[in-house]
Amino acid sequence: MTWEPIEKPWNDISVEYCDVCGNLLIRRFWRFTTCDGVELRACSEDCEGLHARLHPPTRPGVGRD
Repeated sequence: MTWEPIEKPWNDISVEYCDVCGNLLIRRFWRFTTCDGVELRACSEDCEGLHARLHPPTRPGVGRD
């Protein structure tokens, strides 16, 4: 979990978005790893908590028939 800068050449017009809420990433992003081991980029540290609330860890065998 760390803040990282977005480094692009001055003439790059591509845009990047938060993997959690979809907001535009401007100059930096918050990188974190989910409980499933997936690395995500977010616009704020709060999005890490939002992702944890929206996608709680699953327990093996729960909810299966």
